[in-house]
Amino acid sequence: MEAANQWPLRQKLAQLMFIGFNTGYGDTPGTTDPSAAQAVIDAGVGGVFVGRKEVGLFNSPVLSAAQDGLLPLLVATDGEGGRVDPLPQVAAPLPPALEMGTWDPQRIREAAQQHGEDLRAHAVNVNFAPMADLAGGPDPLGDRTWSSDPATVTATAGAFAEGMCAAGVYPTFKHFPGHGHSDVDADLEPATTPDLATLETADLLPFRDLTKSMKGRSLVMTGHLDVPGLTTEGRPLSLDPGAMAYLRDQVGFDGVAVTDELAEMGSITQRGIPIADAVEQSLVAGNDMALFFGGPSDLSRILDRLEQAVADGRLTTERVDEALARVITLKASGACPGPGLSG
Repeated sequence: MEAANQWPLRQKLAQLMFIGFNTGYGDTPGTTDPSAAQAVIDAGVGGVFVGRKEVGLFNSPVLSAAQDGLLPLLVATDGEGGRVDPLPQVAAPLPPALEMGTWDPQRIREAAQQHGEDLRAHAVNVNFAPMADLAGGPDPLGDRTWSSDPATVTATAGAFAEGMCAAGVYPTFKHFPGHGHSDVDADLEPATTPDLATLETADLLPFRDLTKSMKGRSLVMTGHLDVPGLTTEGRPLSLDPGAMAYLRDQVGFDGVAVTDELAEMGSITQRGIPIADAVEQSLVAGNDMALFFGGPSDLSRILDRLEQAVADGRLTTERVDEALARVITLKASGACPGPGLSG
């Protein structure tokens, strides 16, 4: 980390970017040219996210080549199981979490480890899974959740996370502080959860337990969620400094916090927050990495914006260095063993 302290500011900021490629999303055909991924890797991004239908990227050597050296690229996908998974063209699919939640934890662990090994074979070393959200009305997440019981979620999602880690893939607990009882799906529009006092009795429990048991071996994804009693009105948790302080000070999580997607999710776009604003606000709030769909030109524009934010004092160098230290610590830790992630 001492060497990183001497890096130019733009190089530091790039390490905090988790840029996503999602061309084949939904019914849209196509896949990103690997040269676009190479361009953002050359620009020094800390991580790339590969969408479920990006077959060209999954089969390209670009991502695996970037994992050599002391500071490997983080390569993530959504490998939850069920409808949110890289699917058979990339790796053998898992059933949805709600079905896996009925399995014995050892079976879950073994299935997750095998799935993690399939993902590793395609250069993935971070999985934006498992969900730690509870199942609950009005059921915005459907069969993506493991259970409505906090203890069951802790046991089953925990087994999944352990299996991923054993395969060399860092798990990510999402969507903090709990999306299962929100009024709508945050993918589509701004979503509000029950108040903080209610979350603390149930929804928050798996996050507390899992981040403790997986300390140093996992990430947390912060949700674009309005939480009465915690967030400022009109500002989702992911962009709220006070709410992010709760994750650090009350939950005690000191690992890498990555945002949910910032460029296309309705919970951000329907508030009229431009992507550059959202990225800046997410880092100021206390996230360590900002996830957004885009390409090389988007990355350059956002890095320009962040450099100006530092120059203007909106984003402090102390906050940048704090986030960078967490990212480098994760990359260098070797906490989840696997090629390209050894310490």
